[in-house]
Amino acid sequence: MQSLAIYARLFTRALSGTETENFLYNSLLRLSTSASVHNSQASNRPAISSSSPTITRAVHLVTATSGYSGHDDDEDEKENLKKKKNSPKIQRTNRANGFGDDAFFIAKSRVGDFLGVADGVGGWREYGVDPSLFSSSLMAACKSLVDNKLLDLNPLTLKELLSKGYKQLLEDKQCIIGSSTACIVALHREKSILHTANLGDSGFVVIRKNIIVHRSQEQQHYFNSPFQLAIHPTIKDPNLIADSPDAASVTSFNVEENDFILIATDGVWDNLPDSTVIEEVKKIKEPTLDNIQLAAHALAKRALDNGHDPSFYSPFAKSARRSLGINICGGKPDDVTVLLAAVTSTGGCGQLGIPLAKRLRELYGVDNVVLSDIVRPSDELLKQGIYRYADVMDIKQVQELLVNNQIDWLIHLSALLSAIGEKDVPLAMKLNIEGTHHILELARKYKCKLFIPSTIGAFGPESPRNPTPDFCIQRPRTIYGVSKVHTELLGEYFYYRFGVDFRCLRFPGIISADTKPGGGTTDYAIEIFHDALKSNAYKCYLRGDTRLPMMWIDDCIQSIVSIMEASSEQLKQRTYNVAAMSFTPDELTKAIQKYKPNFKISYEIDERQKIADSWPQVFDDQNARQHWSWNPKVDLDGLVQRMFAYLERQ
Repeated sequence: MQSLAIYARLFTRALSGTETENFLYNSLLRLSTSASVHNSQASNRPAISSSSPTITRAVHLVTATSGYSGHDDDEDEKENLKKKKNSPKIQRTNRANGFGDDAFFIAKSRVGDFLGVADGVGGWREYGVDPSLFSSSLMAACKSLVDNKLLDLNPLTLKELLSKGYKQLLEDKQCIIGSSTACIVALHREKSILHTANLGDSGFVVIRKNIIVHRSQEQQHYFNSPFQLAIHPTIKDPNLIADSPDAASVTSFNVEENDFILIATDGVWDNLPDSTVIEEVKKIKEPTLDNIQLAAHALAKRALDNGHDPSFYSPFAKSARRSLGINICGGKPDDVTVLLAAVTSTGGCGQLGIPLAKRLRELYGVDNVVLSDIVRPSDELLKQGIYRYADVMDIKQVQELLVNNQIDWLIHLSALLSAIGEKDVPLAMKLNIEGTHHILELARKYKCKLFIPSTIGAFGPESPRNPTPDFCIQRPRTIYGVSKVHTELLGEYFYYRFGVDFRCLRFPGIISADTKPGGGTTDYAIEIFHDALKSNAYKCYLRGDTRLPMMWIDDCIQSIVSIMEASSEQLKQRTYNVAAMSFTPDELTKAIQKYKPNFKISYEIDERQKIADSWPQVFDDQNARQHWSWNPKVDLDGLVQRMFAYLERQ
């Protein structure tokens, strides 16, 4: 009996790793050519209902961060701190998770996505204390608690998280002194509930269809004196404020797909009215990471600029007038931290998993393919075939699934792609490398045939670009690319050392009509069709002569099937390039004009041009064609025809 498992944790619309909208999921497929294979009854199970009446699929957060330090000169600040009492024991923290005295964290547990901000109280400088140390330590403690799976997720979880994080600071041998506000939110992915806890004047808003539908309530003892967690055992001052984590205000709120959540410190709320927040969020046409990042940057920059504008009638000035009766004008100079997140559906198991499962079921039978995800599947997905839950980071769980279902083939699609990976390198290393180690070890132990995709991103600026052969210098510049080179080499090692039947394909950009345009480097090849139908014109962010390799989704699926069905004798190497076409924006425009004669293209080059200039222009896949008869079916004209045919039906 032969069976196949396809296992994925994170995949997106382009296997090249060039896209920026990423979906977190796991998929596992079991394929058997034997009629006696285990026959799951999962399709007869009742569908799982959602806690939100408007969401039938699980969701996750796509989050961008931005911010600025409000301190004009951090070097001068260091010198001032040295002159203060206790200064020999105090150093300015050097960290990547904060701006000035602000700090933040982003973390994921098995059931939820967590975001938090904290604002260190600047008044501690008067005591020779670095205000950023407390806030950054608090956020680091909270992230550690989530990463180590020490919490469930319910309405009281975040208050518990604040309490445990604060306790860690109290017990720290370094005797961390200071205070900060804190705001934490967590999205329960399956229940679509946003749990929140806020202490002080940092805060959040939930925006739905350009309207603020939920928000935190500011907590102040008196004007400009927010609630705050504090530690000051050696400082005797009756004016120092110290609140308990139990004082945090908690809420639970049902979110909907395409809601936006803004979590920010008071440097934002004191300087941005709601109308400005809505104005910037409205500019997000599609909730992709690039688009969200642009909005986050814009919000942070406007808050910074307003804070230094003496003529701006800021929310802070309005609050002073209400609270103190004084008539002042101007913004409030302060550190600025913005976390902007979009609620995105993850229940579809990604762009590749579904069509791949469909094709395998056509070839080998519906009951012989098992699809798995870490979230609740949609009703439609359950109707298509057998479904199981599995998480690539839980090796025992995957091992149990392989054994119970007699898996013989593994297709492992796990990777944190380039854009997200660069924002959280430790997570990318854990998922892309450790997760791959799990699968390789299981493939060795249970003698599974193993496929893992690689990417155009596995090459670097020193690689030959036209053509790019199978074997050449690679040296990529992203953690995603580095992890894929690691996978290629380790898979080949397992083949020679342990006899694991490892197979790997390097994919170019994958184009699919099912995919919405999202702002990635190769996304112009999708966006251009949408704009051609909407306005008969497109503004491209790459030069007209920028050549990149591409592939239609159906050819991508067929290449996986073909290499998995190829005999070991056919394979002369373990990793192959596969290509279908290479084109430039100018060439794509001419192909579109065959269907839309009046279509026009213009150019406004952005930072993605530098990325494209470091990638291969043409993939050399002659070895795949010669060794196992790889032969793509769709060329540029066929791609254009299919894109318009599909989109016009929409």
